[in-house]
Amino acid sequence: MPALISEEQPPVRAGARARLPAEGDQQSALLDERVEGVARLAPPAFVAGLLARLPFIVSERRRHAFPALLAQAGEPELLQAELISCLLRAHGFEVLRPAGAPQPGQLADLVQRVRARFAVLTIGRGPAEVKAGGLAAAAEIAAARGATVCLQCDPRGRAPRGVVRFRSMAQLGSILRCA
Repeated sequence: MPALISEEQPPVRAGARARLPAEGDQQSALLDERVEGVARLAPPAFVAGLLARLPFIVSERRRHAFPALLAQAGEPELLQAELISCLLRAHGFEVLRPAGAPQPGQLADLVQRVRARFAVLTIGRGPAEVKAGGLAAAAEIAAARGATVCLQCDPRGRAPRGVVRFRSMAQLGSILRCA
């Protein structure tokens, strides 16, 4: 079974708190409208650090008992995982990511073992086999019915049954609030 990497970050200093909307209500729109465009101009390490701390600036954010699993297949877009992790943390989830590239069956087993409430999969550029493996993993996790499966991939492809496709952080935030 692949090892997990926890992306939980310590909160920022108390004196540095700012007032943002609670539980990611408008943070998803902020990530889409402002941060994603500006992120390409700043150094990636700086933006990744900022995105890791942004959810902790929100005062009294609700914490969930179950984590969210974030997995990527193919070549991801720049800072894609950091944007999604930021949004998941803003909604109170601890974000777990598999180390390496697990097979679809291993990923489905991992979701059950960690009792993840959400499994977010992104499929980037790459060979057809990698994309098919990502879709197979999404289908297998959805068939187990233990987690809500969210998928970000090429809009021309078809999402497996039981999988919710999202194209923006606002759509993912809406899915997180409704489930």
